[in-house]
Amino acid sequence: MKAELTIKVTDLYAVINHPTLLRTQQFIENAPKSITDKLSYDITAESLKLASEAIKTIETARKSATSPLDAYKKQIMDIEKEATAPLTEFITERKGMMLVYASELERIQREANEKIKAEAAAAIAASGADTIADMMGRFTDKLVSVQTEQPKNIRVTTKARIIEATPIHMVDWSAVVFALIAAEKFDVEVLLTGLAKAMADTGIKEIKGIEVYQHKTQVIR
Repeated sequence: MKAELTIKVTDLYAVINHPTLLRTQQFIENAPKSITDKLSYDITAESLKLASEAIKTIETARKSATSPLDAYKKQIMDIEKEATAPLTEFITERKGMMLVYASELERIQREANEKIKAEAAAAIAASGADTIADMMGRFTDKLVSVQTEQPKNIRVTTKARIIEATPIHMVDWSAVVFALIAAEKFDVEVLLTGLAKAMADTGIKEIKGIEVYQHKTQVIR
């Protein structure tokens, strides 16, 4: 493969140094430094076309050299994936089971504490002899005694999501955007990417603070 790669690299250099590409480079060097009339515009357009074609030619030669490497890399990655897939699946499955177990412990703890609070309230209401402090002291001791085990390696992160069954248009998006802006975590460009088309699709003519404009790009033909 090393010998084959060497040949491909040599072919790539041959393409780069081909007379056609050299002429293109010379044409570009002599292109107008500024565009002031139709002639300089047309020459620049032709220069762009030749430069674009030169790039494609070089890329084609490069792909010819790297395609065997890409195929070899894919084979290696497939072997790697075949070996790691069962391990990854095991990790994902067991992590899920551990989270379920941790959630169950939290439920047991929560129900136990609620039961103790209810018993304390009932006992205080029915008792006329003990002071509230003594009564609550005994229940506090009992509360400590029902603490469940705390699983290790549980990372809790706070996230946000739309409440299930809540229509997306019913979300208070103004409050969402305000929170993101206030925390400087708001990506304006992402939000505006499809806005012009969305306004056109929905017939919205204008939005306060938003300008719909024509963005021009030069097409190489």
